[in-house]
Amino acid sequence: MAIVVVARGFHAAVSRQSPLTRADVTETVGRLLAGAAPEDSSAVRPDSAVDGRLRVLPVVDGLHAVLAEFAATDAATTDAAATDTVLVFFALEEPAAAKKRLRRLRTELDPTTGTPTFQERPPAAPVAQLTAAEVLASLETPAGRAEFLVVAGPNTEPRLENLFTGRDDGWRFFLDPAQQTAAEPGPPGISTVTGGPGTGKTTVALHRIHRLWRRETSGRLLLTTLDQAGAHRLSESLVCLAGKEILERVDVLDIDTVVRQTRILDVGQAVRIDRDEPARWARALQQAAELGDADRRRYTPQFLAAEYRRVIVGGGLRRLDDYLAASRADRGVVLDGPDRVQVWRLVEAFESILDERGVDSRERAASRAADFAQRARQPGAPRVGGYRHIVVDEAPEISPTQLRLLKALLDPARGTLLLCGNGDQRIHADHDATAHLAIDGPRHRLDLDHRSTEQISEFAAALLAGPMTKHPRDSEAHAAKGDGPPPLLRSFDSATQERDAVIGALRRWRTEFTPEDPPLAVLTPTTRAVGQWDRRLRAAGIATVELGTDQDIAANPAVRVGAFDQVMGREFSGVAVSGVGIADVPPEADVDRIDPGDRPELLRRWRALLALACSRARERLLVTWTGAPSVLLSNGEVEES
Repeated sequence: MAIVVVARGFHAAVSRQSPLTRADVTETVGRLLAGAAPEDSSAVRPDSAVDGRLRVLPVVDGLHAVLAEFAATDAATTDAAATDTVLVFFALEEPAAAKKRLRRLRTELDPTTGTPTFQERPPAAPVAQLTAAEVLASLETPAGRAEFLVVAGPNTEPRLENLFTGRDDGWRFFLDPAQQTAAEPGPPGISTVTGGPGTGKTTVALHRIHRLWRRETSGRLLLTTLDQAGAHRLSESLVCLAGKEILERVDVLDIDTVVRQTRILDVGQAVRIDRDEPARWARALQQAAELGDADRRRYTPQFLAAEYRRVIVGGGLRRLDDYLAASRADRGVVLDGPDRVQVWRLVEAFESILDERGVDSRERAASRAADFAQRARQPGAPRVGGYRHIVVDEAPEISPTQLRLLKALLDPARGTLLLCGNGDQRIHADHDATAHLAIDGPRHRLDLDHRSTEQISEFAAALLAGPMTKHPRDSEAHAAKGDGPPPLLRSFDSATQERDAVIGALRRWRTEFTPEDPPLAVLTPTTRAVGQWDRRLRAAGIATVELGTDQDIAANPAVRVGAFDQVMGREFSGVAVSGVGIADVPPEADVDRIDPGDRPELLRRWRALLALACSRARERLLVTWTGAPSVLLSNGEVEES
């Protein structure tokens, strides 16, 4: 029985660059593991064995040939040493580069113990002296696990087919070159990782915190994101990558939890954060008897919340005079002096309502936590935070005050802050606070979409860019994993026709995918329609699970049903995006009541939401609506029903 070991980089190369298909790879390796030589066994390339029991076979231009040579040799071996034979794939590498990888295992220090991975021989000993047993032992060290993945052997389940068909967590083991560079820890300071949908920003965040944890054996690290659901997914992925022991020194928390924990250190008790701030703003407006009808149309809860978050709390303004003198250059609505006085009174009423209820707003709590953490950095003050390194996923969704807190919690001498995310993709924040930070570290850009086909990737990118056009993206800047059918855009005369078309697509897709593939999904603009779709699909005999429920687990193959804003960090084999009509995306009511100056931001947010939903699809995408299409789909190619 051969033990198959795949070197880092082979997955991406075979899937995207090699002329060999995934079927070629899995079929040939399957024959090898079964002890049968491939049909083209006459094509034998020169032997590149390191010694009699270990073979290093660089894959450059003939996978079948090298497998044939190996299989023939393996079949001729009858002694017990055959079970120690190791086959190592090195994608698109010359033999010298292949052996260099093994030499790294030979000489690299184990990050856990600080000792060489092979202690019985001096590090300078040639690679050819390694035995198969030594290499196998080295694969169990952190250094070995970072370089190689054992996909088949005496004690492992065959995983190669799953790895190349996307049914395995390949992201844990294989990074493309840009991801590899971005995941490497950098110098002290602030650095960024940006990229389009599916390019692996979260993957880099996970690998960066993992490598920092391996490199430094003391000190606490923080991995944070926008909400609890995202933090839970990050925690699960981190445990998959490194084991539960990593959580002993790495805190995986949503940003609100970071705020609450810091406030507890400040005031000595738990702080309640209000969960319905729009209702508090609405009450403040009701209490303002002096406001006229025009003012009430202008000062909506949404407008006031954004002004409070971005200008007043975000700018650290404590007095009316500060607000009157403050710049509002990045706000869509112009406010003169009397307008600002009026807004300030509404802010005071809002904060009074919070105080009456014994709660705090998210932004005021974050601001107070940041103030406390900054005071704690002064000489003689009790230390707070002191995180050696902080990694932020979905960083553009984090507010200015929350970013100020994270900077204050960072080790001031040698700490690093990595911000991962794309400002164009943000769906919660109306402002990308990271765009105004002084970035003194590397800026990494990821360009390869690992999730979706080229056609789906182009479609989602065009949505983000603005009104739909028929011009393809720059293929060099936005490569994707492969070809597939184009997204299907369909218009219907009735909701019944739209429903039937989506159900038909789901039934068709179920014949094209297996239970081991990611599930299918139906996504709607808002949560209001989720229950309706869930009932419709169940009535049609299609098993469903609503996103975010207890049944929404990887082992459940049922069709997922959810809203656009629930799918961050998720992926599905096929996605039906329904209800993308002119009155729904964006919702007519939101457009009517928003100030004209804020309308561009409203459209940007809905572009990001629609692109988010579409970019969750790996292989199949259907976009439907009843009546006229959304303005965000203008100029798109539509197939009429």
